[in-house]
Amino acid sequence: MSNKKEEHEHGDEDHIHEYLTLEWDDGGAVECLVLANFEFEGKQYVALEPEDDEDDAYIYVFSEDEENGVQLDTMGKDEFDRVSAHFYKHYTE
Repeated sequence: MSNKKEEHEHGDEDHIHEYLTLEWDDGGAVECLVLANFEFEGKQYVALEPEDDEDDAYIYVFSEDEENGVQLDTMGKDEFDRVSAHFYKHYTE
């Protein structure tokens, strides 16, 4: 997985967009825009928008360390249901 940041000007404001590239087991990869990095029920999560599907969002448990960098982990269905409901309620229009 790799990450990058891009700075863009929108009107009078500068915006920094952060991207993560997810690498699949089959060798494929998809670049994703970081929509939100948030805490919920004592854990850190990240919501990603894949570049090839703007109507979808991937949500992962998020951690970072100096040795391995960014670490994303999946979660069980019940946890995913709670986290995704929280994300859509608080971070989407």
